[in-house]
Amino acid sequence: MQNGVKFLGGVLLVLGANLFAGDNKVTYSMSLVGMSMDYKEYDRSGTLINSEASQFTDIGGFEIGYDFLLSKDMQRYAKLETSVLYLTGDTSYTGSLLGSGAPYGSVVSTTANDVIDTRIAYQVYREIDSMFSYNYGLGLGYRYWRRALSASQIEEYTWFSVRPKIGLEVSINPQIMLSTDIEYQYGIKPTMTATNIGGDFNLGSADILAFGVGMNYQLNEKIDFFIDYILQKQTIQESNVVVSGGTGYYEPDSTAYNQYFKLGVAFKY
Repeated sequence: MQNGVKFLGGVLLVLGANLFAGDNKVTYSMSLVGMSMDYKEYDRSGTLINSEASQFTDIGGFEIGYDFLLSKDMQRYAKLETSVLYLTGDTSYTGSLLGSGAPYGSVVSTTANDVIDTRIAYQVYREIDSMFSYNYGLGLGYRYWRRALSASQIEEYTWFSVRPKIGLEVSINPQIMLSTDIEYQYGIKPTMTATNIGGDFNLGSADILAFGVGMNYQLNEKIDFFIDYILQKQTIQESNVVVSGGTGYYEPDSTAYNQYFKLGVAFKY
């Protein structure tokens, strides 16, 4: 979590430097976010051993963003984009007691979750014509997931990531714009810490492929409203073995399909 705090601090420094630069046009956005989760872990034979599931109303929170116009000409402009996402809520756990050897489904409970995701990116936008434009860029991010299965079993997943992104925008009319984008998040030094084991698990990988669609409505020159939907496929590969109490433990392979629905407003100044 300390790495995440440092990363957030770096983002805030960048924000402050640009806010007082004076030459940049700034967009500040706020959105309410709902998240659904479909997370599954598999043993080395590919057998499902536990899962987490939720609906959009079970996990919720907010996202704030600051975008800064860095340069602009007739058909091209570049922005520095930053965002911080925070979500909290419960998932339904189905699995078994750790180390019991009991089958999947022998334990059903509720897991408390906290998710923090930060991003800073350089994004270039180019107009094709008056209706179409496309964008591309590269970002850096940090992800934190706290998974409290019980008071004595809390797992924390953390990693940095490199995030290339491409997108397409279509102007329906002067007020309404539709957009779609694809982003790949390559995890760097992904780890998982479990309080009941007392060790750090070095994950084989932690990558995310995200697909998003959105609609933006321009109320006037200063205010926009927007709706976004994002589907993420998160893939985590098996970790190293950590020995605790004479028993070896490892974090297994997992796949998660996370969906996000965002409803927000943006202020331009």
